Amino acid sequence: MTPSSKNNSGIRPQYVPILPRHDLYLFHVGGDAQKFVAAFRRTWCQMPVWARRTLLKHWRRTRPALLTSPACHWPSIELVPLKSDFECGNSGDALAQTKANGSEFAFLSGGTDQLPESAVEAVIAHELAHAIHFIKDRDGHLAGRQADVFGFSQAEFDADETAESWGFDMEFKRGE
Repeated sequence: MTPSSKNNSGIRPQYVPILPRHDLYLFHVGGDAQKFVAAFRRTWCQMPVWARRTLLKHWRRTRPALLTSPACHWPSIELVPLKSDFECGNSGDALAQTKANGSEFAFLSGGTDQLPESAVEAVIAHELAHAIHFIKDRDGHLAGRQADVFGFSQAEFDADETAESWGFDMEFKRGE
């Protein structure tokens, strides 16, 4: 797809600034980018300073050398209607994913557009918590963790717990 072409949703792929001072941009391919960006900013501001600094340091260190163009942003944060390598997990209803290096995030626009703003913030916090856990425990967080009887990895519970400790309400995920 060329930068000027449109996708099936009729949206021209573009980068939308989230926190440009920190090189945080949303690669927007579908959904409500303004709602998502506002939710991301609120989430970022609510997180503890140590967590934000940890993420920024990690992203600076892991920025691929190939990303020399100012148009290429790192970390990769995407709002997309569909993604070929998106894993929906055992429940089949995942709204987001964090890649193993804690620097690549994908959010499904169809799901996040339907959620209230506080739930979108919780989803973002959950994914950023995965990144924090990965940074702290590179070998064990996202891979090789025991699953519960329903097939959910301990990493999912850990990310929820961390997001809750930052003040986010994760109850919407549990349907409670």
